[in-house]
Amino acid sequence: NGYVPRYYISATGDVSFKYTFSDDEDIRQFTIPRFTLTVTNSDSTVTFTQAEDLTILIDDEVVSSGDSSMWCSCKFIEGTLQTVTINDSSVITLANLDDNNRLYLPEVSVAQNGVYVSYANDSNSEYWIQDNYVLTKPLGTRAFKLDYDSDVELPYIEFPSDIASLINDGLIVRYISTSGSSGNI
Repeated sequence: NGYVPRYYISATGDVSFKYTFSDDEDIRQFTIPRFTLTVTNSDSTVTFTQAEDLTILIDDEVVSSGDSSMWCSCKFIEGTLQTVTINDSSVITLANLDDNNRLYLPEVSVAQNGVYVSYANDSNSEYWIQDNYVLTKPLGTRAFKLDYDSDVELPYIEFPSDIASLINDGLIVRYISTSGSSGNI
């Protein structure tokens, strides 16, 4: 039927905070890269990780208003960020994939909506897209699928058949380790 069941899905939402600056501040615009910030709930039992870049712009209108603070918001996802490492290296190469172009993740509680694949040597590279039908995509598409192997009892990422021509100097694979239903908002 083409139905693909969903795996763990972490709660997401916007976190708003007030940024306070001085009137003579030299830096008028800066970006806090994704994954830099984390926040917790009031009793510190649930963690939320910044899921997108946050650009703060202190423009002339903000300065001329006389206020020395501004509200900002950013998308966060429930869970803690993990980076896949193999033999003390976070760079995933072709040698780390099995014969089916799969990379097994080390834990079960991976958030389906919190898997991030990017090139290792390019901090400005776009993240690969997650697609359940990765094997039907045109060659050259930077995509992957997250699935679960019931024999091994672990989730895995499957890359397209032409991964050898796409992987370049390697990939960085990050994922959100979710706390499951206790992390629901």
